[in-house]
Amino acid sequence: METPIFTKRESRPYDYQEMTWTKFIKLREWAKVSSQEIGYPIYLVGSTLHKEMPRDFDIVLEIPQKEFEERFGELTENNWKEVLVSSFNYYVKEYWDCEEALGKCGFVPLDFKVYPDNWFVDNDKLLLGEPKDEIIT
Repeated sequence: METPIFTKRESRPYDYQEMTWTKFIKLREWAKVSSQEIGYPIYLVGSTLHKEMPRDFDIVLEIPQKEFEERFGELTENNWKEVLVSSFNYYVKEYWDCEEALGKCGFVPLDFKVYPDNWFVDNDKLLLGEPKDEIIT
């Protein structure tokens, strides 16, 4: 059975896990390295911030709106699905090995997203990693 891309899928055996300190620390370590490599901040968003047992852990790579639109096009009511899939495919396939990330983070159900920085303006988000300028000594 195929699951639609933009609807809630059926639960998997490893869904609905607690965000323990061990998982959070592993996730944060992974996000720090990834954000440095990619050059953009990575946030934890969604139900993980509010629920004891979220279905999955939503991870957002946040890109400045202008850069996002230059690379993937403007998000409109008519094309948002295609644009978000394109941005996901570019960054996740180019930079992240999802199985490796899952292993480094403790095999938690991660849901990767790539959005412009105007997407979650009024929503809660927790910074997991951000690129740092190199310190020259």
